[in-house]
Amino acid sequence: GKSLDEIVGAVKSTISNMGTMGVCLSPCSVPGAGPMFQVPHDTIELGLGVHGEAGVGQMKMDTAEKVVEKVLNHMTNPDNTSCLEVNKGDSVALLVNNLGSTAYLELYIIARDAIKYLEARGVSVDRTYVGPFVTSQEMAGMSLTLLRLDNTRRQCLDAPTTAHAWFPVCPSPSTGTLRTTRPRVQLSTNTQEAVTTAADAPKVEKGTAQRIFHAVSAVCQSLISAEEQLNDLDRAC
Repeated sequence: GKSLDEIVGAVKSTISNMGTMGVCLSPCSVPGAGPMFQVPHDTIELGLGVHGEAGVGQMKMDTAEKVVEKVLNHMTNPDNTSCLEVNKGDSVALLVNNLGSTAYLELYIIARDAIKYLEARGVSVDRTYVGPFVTSQEMAGMSLTLLRLDNTRRQCLDAPTTAHAWFPVCPSPSTGTLRTTRPRVQLSTNTQEAVTTAADAPKVEKGTAQRIFHAVSAVCQSLISAEEQLNDLDRAC
């Protein structure tokens, strides 16, 4: 094993190469008390504290892509005293943390946008972690953490551990992973024809396309007609 001085040195070095910032749509509540702070409608709280402290600023509701850009720009802005210096060619680990009640679908959208943002800056995302690592009761929000990697930090992240809250991941880079959108089959609203958007997209015969169109249309219409009944079922849960 390592000496205590070596461990302390590695930890301090890691802290100085890490940045974190959180955002939320609603605060947390202490059991037996009300919300710790208020977030106005259509507003996002920036830089909040995981123990329920209010943030350092606010922004109007925007897309996940814009929120990620705002957070990472602030985190890496050299004009900020606590900025994390991230340069082109650096390798980083990205952690997308669920602060409480954010759905995994939303977390992975945020992770995708963060990876795209970093790659556009020439930064390689070598490890990506998504999940509820540090939560704040029922807070609807997330935090992003960046860690600049060297061989030691990468090996430590990949090392086996019995820590209950640390989820094992596949030790492979997110940068360089092929991400594509499969071509879609488009069925014209004119039931007499079926069209495709790409030469290599799947094709179906006209008769089959008409049957698919009628079947899907009937299903959609049934769901629309049953909207109130389905909502009642949800409310009863």
